Amino acid sequence: MTLNKFRRRQATPDPLVFLPGDFQHFTQVGALYPKDGECEDRILPAAIRAARHSYPYKGEAIGTTLCLTNKRRLMLNELENGRLAPIGAVPCVYEGSDPRAQSMLLWPGLKISAGQTNRKHGLKNALSWVVESVNIEWCTLARGETRLTIPTVEVARLLRLVHALTIDSSQSLTLQGRVLLVKTDHKHFSLRRLIVALGRVPRADMIHVQ
Repeated sequence: MTLNKFRRRQATPDPLVFLPGDFQHFTQVGALYPKDGECEDRILPAAIRAARHSYPYKGEAIGTTLCLTNKRRLMLNELENGRLAPIGAVPCVYEGSDPRAQSMLLWPGLKISAGQTNRKHGLKNALSWVVESVNIEWCTLARGETRLTIPTVEVARLLRLVHALTIDSSQSLTLQGRVLLVKTDHKHFSLRRLIVALGRVPRADMIHVQ
């Protein structure tokens, strides 16, 4: 994997119009790239310290948490999904063997994303949807002007909660709202993962590093 460009842009009310990204953020992220001959493992501790200093977390409400492992992603999604669920949220139990899937509570307004491409239901992997309506039998999903209605029992198998994402699966995404990067002290955390995580947002004030 080669990372040499920072392409995050700011969204505007018009989905077809973008403004240039935060130049200071661009500069700070760019400064983390290793110079010729530098060992990424050796400069990682200093890069993490710099990121924590530039993007401190002071308890702000978070929209998306970026983590390293699927196990933590599942745990964080379960906790946040339960915390945010309103009275009357519809349970969707997952009993399959896919380690990426999990049970969830569904309610109108919940954002979820396709966990796989499924032509039968019109889903494309990683595309985001919003629950428009849901009951124990059917769930209607909205994406712009597009609507899909699928059996509620199938939702947990086909779609994923997005309260938390792994850093690796977030590549190419632009995340809106506040983002928190956690577990930077994990033994498998890397400089490249740090750069990928910081590059998911268009502005410096949208990301925080623990």
